[in-house]
Amino acid sequence: KHLLFEENCDPNLQDNYGETLLNFSIKHSKQQSIRYIINSKLAKINAANVIGVTPIGQAFMSWNIEALKRLM
Repeated sequence: KHLLFEENCDPNLQDNYGETLLNFSIKHSKQQSIRYIINSKLAKINAANVIGVTPIGQAFMSWNIEALKRLM
């Protein structure tokens, strides 16, 4: 089990830029975290940041093909 979820952390919390844990994980290619967050069914995978970028948009802009496959 992923540490963040063991501690009952909310994966949908956003920073000042509207970035969620999923956005951050995609941006930094943290594939194990991406996989766990998506599989947990707790994260809002379509949540946009303050400029309107969703996780799938972040994956596209970051050329994170693995994340794109998981989000589709």
